[in-house]
Amino acid sequence: MKKTFTLLVTLLLSVAMYAYPKQSTITVSTTGNNTIMVVINGAKYKANNNYVTIDNLPEGYHSIKIYQQRSGRRMNLPNSNLQLIYNNSIYIKPRYDVDIIVSRFGKVFIDEQLNTGNNNDDWNNYDNNWNYQDNNWSYSNYQAINTADFENLKQAIKREVFEDTKLSLAKQVVSTNYFSTDQIKQILQLFVFEDNKLAIAKYAYKYTIDKNNYYTLLDAFIFSSNKNELLEFIQKK
Repeated sequence: MKKTFTLLVTLLLSVAMYAYPKQSTITVSTTGNNTIMVVINGAKYKANNNYVTIDNLPEGYHSIKIYQQRSGRRMNLPNSNLQLIYNNSIYIKPRYDVDIIVSRFGKVFIDEQLNTGNNNDDWNNYDNNWNYQDNNWSYSNYQAINTADFENLKQAIKREVFEDTKLSLAKQVVSTNYFSTDQIKQILQLFVFEDNKLAIAKYAYKYTIDKNNYYTLLDAFIFSSNKNELLEFIQKK
């Protein structure tokens, strides 16, 4: 019986590896007319038809620079005709498709989505950690961002003056990492207005590794209406 269970687990993991490839993809696109050049980890990519896709990226931090061609100029990196509009290191999670969109005004927006590899509903919950305690077997995909990187992220948010800018930056930071509930609480403390705290608390829920502790975020709020709204949000998840 024990051998049968071990074989079954091995088969399940093999299927999961094929259905959910660990490699990720970044697609950089622009809504404007100016050509863009993308540099990822030192490698240069010129966009065709206003977009460029880089496949088979491993999990971890990746250096990304985006250059935009000035109107009426030829694209040739490095070149004074190019304008650097984005320069950052973002964390790419395994099996994720990351979209980086450059607006016609040069603003950069980032979104991501889990690449499930198929539509089999039986595997929709694979993104959650799976534990088989009775047989001393566990599987955990994700870890919270390390202390040094987390402190750097907090400092970046603190440097912003306006709450709206802090909110946008915080969402971008949260969407490219995993966090503990305590780390999310520390991010909430960087905001003054409770509406923004509530927005981040809701947004960060799916990127938190210890959701069973999420109720402790209620301490970050003063108004009972916001506490109740967050509690209802958690209960519905």
